[in-house]
Amino acid sequence: MEQIFNPLWLSSFEEDIDTYIFISSRDNKLYLGILRTYDQHGNIFLTHCVEKIIIPEQNYFSDVYVGNLIIRGDNIAYFGSIDESKYEKMFNYSQKDINENSQGDNLYEENKKEDIILNYKPINQILKYIDKTNNDSTIFEN
Repeated sequence: MEQIFNPLWLSSFEEDIDTYIFISSRDNKLYLGILRTYDQHGNIFLTHCVEKIIIPEQNYFSDVYVGNLIIRGDNIAYFGSIDESKYEKMFNYSQKDINENSQGDNLYEENKKEDIILNYKPINQILKYIDKTNNDSTIFEN
């Protein structure tokens, strides 16, 4: 009988079971959810999952609740566990009134002081910043 060897990166899922992890898929989508299980192919099952939509030019983000999500192992670009203190510094969920007409200059200066990188906007406001011609725009440039 032939023994199947799992890739080394697959064993790192074991220590992240029942914790929040961040997944970046090959189609440039970002997911945050609780890792419940995985299999020998790297397929994973997330619960309480949200898709993060990030507009880096405007320093905005929004969350779309997905719920339960299965991601194929060959679609995972990278993943990692969440450091809650860094997450809170990076994603600002406060509902301050943000001037719609500003290009984010004052907002960026204010956030530099607080070390907050991105500010929350409801999804209906985020959609107007997404380029209509390119649905698969890259989130991060290399």
